[in-house]
Amino acid sequence: MWDADEPEVDASASVSNPTHDEPPVSPTPSEDADDDASDAEGAGDVADDVFAALLSSLRALPGPCAPPIGEGAFDILYASAREIVVWFASAREGIAQREVVIPARLARRAWGVLLRGAPVDEGTLQALAAGPAGGRWLLALFAQLPGVEVRAPAGADAASETITLRWRGEAGAPREDSQTLNGGTA
Repeated sequence: MWDADEPEVDASASVSNPTHDEPPVSPTPSEDADDDASDAEGAGDVADDVFAALLSSLRALPGPCAPPIGEGAFDILYASAREIVVWFASAREGIAQREVVIPARLARRAWGVLLRGAPVDEGTLQALAAGPAGGRWLLALFAQLPGVEVRAPAGADAASETITLRWRGEAGAPREDSQTLNGGTA
């Protein structure tokens, strides 16, 4: 589950904000809602070795990482088969730094959708993560990875459009001797 110690945040207000101020940090999706969203999107889990490569690549990211939407930065504290934990530091005054826990099962499902090669937008990630905060954090994580192309809208309509991610790596899976997702060597 998401970190229960976090104060509750109206995540929908943050996501609908056209300035995309910061990633929401405290979603509380239910287990059933998560499963229903995954089934509705036709998402499937990726193979264990592909998911292990994702986790390895997340662990190897140099910090701090900047989310493609919002402000602030985050460092990945650890990424395990159970959860991905980041330390988020807001750029806003008065907002405390905090730990954010992202269930690995949500990342696994979303990664499977992204590896299909079609563009994946924030709305799709929100459906897979059973809420706007979870979708925003999946977007922030995946945007950091080699092999993932981030398409941000440009121009005056940028606030009304969403960012999309697209997998551009090799065949969607790492090579045997690789620690990265785009087929390079570590």
